[in-house]
Amino acid sequence: MRYLLNLLLIVSTLFTLQSCKNNKNSVTYNIYITDRVVCAMDSTLLEVEYTLECEDTVRVDATTDAEWISSIDTSSRGLVVITVAQNDGETRNADITLSAKGYNPAKLRVTQYGAPPAVATHTLMYFFCGTSLSRYFRTNLEDATLAIKSGILSNSNRVIFFRQTNTSVGYIGELCYDVVSGECYERKIEENIVVGGKQLSPDDMGEYIRKMSEYAPAHRYGIVMA
Repeated sequence: MRYLLNLLLIVSTLFTLQSCKNNKNSVTYNIYITDRVVCAMDSTLLEVEYTLECEDTVRVDATTDAEWISSIDTSSRGLVVITVAQNDGETRNADITLSAKGYNPAKLRVTQYGAPPAVATHTLMYFFCGTSLSRYFRTNLEDATLAIKSGILSNSNRVIFFRQTNTSVGYIGELCYDVVSGECYERKIEENIVVGGKQLSPDDMGEYIRKMSEYAPAHRYGIVMA
């Protein structure tokens, strides 16, 4: 009985694959891809996965009218690689259409957030040392995100932070707010900062705070340290 069931499964699989091939001229299938992706103003490369309803080797093409998208590569099966220009203006959107023979076209919207103010009215810094209090650090950032999403930040203020991901590496990031979409997103400004597995000295802390002030210049500053 077990062998009979295995045989039926094999026959069923072969029938499904053959059905895809035989019906390609009379039936259209779907390309499955997310509706929207977002990226920071300084992003240059995006990778978005897709799947075909009927597995085969059909060629997938992608097109757009947006001039700030310089290329779209679909040569790797199941992957769309999008090259975008840095955005020095306001938030912008572009629509990409995926198409393939025997398939319904699929739409992907790319949203690239705008640039922050050159000099903010107020920059709030978070400086998080070590990893033992990571849960509290995360809560602080989550609370800041909620406040930003409510529109408190506006486009004239900035929130920037230094945070260690482990005992030897950290990064500087920014919580950005987009007035147009009302969304908050995290932008990593400088990654893989080597801390060295030691306790930060006052000079080290002063250097990272100086870096944050350079990344987010403002007329006034506030700082939260933990």
